[in-house]
Amino acid sequence: MSTVSLTIDQQIPVAAVVAIAERAAEAILAVYNSDEVDWNVEMKADDSPLTRADQEANAVICEGLASLAPHIPIVSEENKQLPYAIRRHYKYSWCVDPLDGRY
Repeated sequence: MSTVSLTIDQQIPVAAVVAIAERAAEAILAVYNSDEVDWNVEMKADDSPLTRADQEANAVICEGLASLAPHIPIVSEENKQLPYAIRRHYKYSWCVDPLDGRY
């Protein structure tokens, strides 16, 4: 099988990444400024909490990063992971952990 080597050179503005983080912070604060019953706390397999704030912030961050740099894979604790056999070949990736759900 033949392969083609491809290099992508892209400048990613730091201000754009910061803006994504700020939008995620707004999503987090909107949840934590609501009634605690609306936080939708679930316990993950490792017995750590997962809240609506985690999920909404993760969605904001992942959507923003995918829009900003769609060629860079996103690794996030809250997303389904590809097997390590695939991930180990990533030259670059975004590592996302928006919020520690402990409250």
